[in-house]
Formats: sequence, structure tokens, C-alpha cells
Amino acid sequence: QACAKFGINLDSVAYNKGRLEGIREFCAPKNGFEMGTKGYKYENICPDDLETSFLEAYREGVEIYGLILELNEDEMQISQLRLELERIRIAISSREGALIRRGLSEILRNQLNDELNDFINLRIWIENTIADRAHNLEELRQKIRRLKAASSYSSVSM
Repeated sequence: QACAKFGINLDSVAYNKGRLEGIREFCAPKNGFEMGTKGYKYENICPDDLETSFLEAYREGVEIYGLILELNEDEMQISQLRLELERIRIAISSREGALIRRGLSEILRNQLNDELNDFINLRIWIENTIADRAHNLEELRQKIRRLKAASSYSSVSM
């Protein structure tokens, strides 16, 4: 009706044929897998005869997507920890420089030593945390590769 106002005649047979072809193409398992790996939400549009295989592939993709999110989170945390590590190294250097000055009172020297020890302990903790996260990143990458390789819907990349 909307098209008729503008003098356009709709070929309903061709429209329905194209729509059905589009739905069949969309509901292909490989597309379900791709949608899942990209985090797209499935809107329940596939007909019953296609939905089961589409959803099986979609769920495989969603599992990989969750791992990719976890991987991205770990990468971001490592970046933040590296920035913090640089600030800690500067603070350590500053305290070490201050400790070699002559004429420091014992109270100030003790305070600087305490701060230096705290920063050194923090540096060690951050370095260990970065190493743990880096190990976790590699495990996640391997798991994603394995899941993609095991899927019959995937064209493995990463």
C-alpha cells in the first residue's frame, strides 16, 4: 500500500521468494556462529527447520565471544598495571635518590626506607600479577584457537 501511493507495484511473489532466501541465508549455521562470536543478540527469526542448527552454531560462537571479552579485559588490565608499574619505578627511584642525600634526619631516613620497601613490595606484586595475566592471556588465546578449530562453522583466525 505504501508503495502504491508512489505508483510502485509490488511483486509479492518475488518479494516473498527473496525474503525466504534471505532468511535461509541468514539462518545458516555459519552465520549463527559469526553472530555469536561478535556478540550479536539472536532475535528468534529463524524458522523451526533452521533454528536448531543455527542456535547450535550461535552458542559455539557465544562461548568464544565470552572468552574474547575475558581476553580483552585481561589485556586492558595488563596495560593499566604496566602504567602503574612505571609510576612505582619512578617512586622507587625518587626514594633511592632522596636516601643518598647527606644530612637526612633519622626519622626522615626511616620514613623514606619504609616507603621504599612498600614500593618495592608493590612493584614485585604488580610484576607477578602481570606475569600471571600474561600466562592467562596465552591460555585464553589457545582455548579460542582450539574452539574455532573444533567448530565446523569457523574459518579460524586469531
